[in-house]
Amino acid sequence: MGDTIISTVRTYLKAVCYVDRDAEALVCSTGFAVLTPGPSTQPKYVSYLVQSNTFTDRVTAESVGTAYPAIAEGRLGSFYVPVPPLPEQTAIVEYLDAQTSKLDTAIAAARREFELLREYRERLIADVVTGKVDVREVAAQLPEEPPDQEAGTEEEEPVAEELATVDSQEEANGEE
Repeated sequence: MGDTIISTVRTYLKAVCYVDRDAEALVCSTGFAVLTPGPSTQPKYVSYLVQSNTFTDRVTAESVGTAYPAIAEGRLGSFYVPVPPLPEQTAIVEYLDAQTSKLDTAIAAARREFELLREYRERLIADVVTGKVDVREVAAQLPEEPPDQEAGTEEEEPVAEELATVDSQEEANGEE
């Protein structure tokens, strides 16, 4: 408990997991590093630190490979990072927890609204199709749709004519 698991491959994607509960049977692949904080480090501070743009930019710069950019776990562990005094770390974590909690609440509310709109849409379609809702009056008030234009009826200048015009202008100017 208190470890941070970070992907050592494509770290810029910020695949990070803070382990906030006992996980006796937790296993990671070789594409991850497990960061265990020392006694003078607030565990969740490490998790927030490795998600910062400054940290991920540094890891990305030190990664090797283009299609599968990765950093060795040993190289990752050699980075010097800012570690303020424990009370300051705790204050940072509490602040970030409070702010991310607000965002989580807003995201959950938005997802719920989307779900309600999806349900309303499905119900409305079903009611219209089964005749429970009469839409003839509303449909009569809709504007007429313009007739479909057939493909190729728009006036377009062929590309060949445009190029011929450019060529003739260049010849007149003495350019080739």
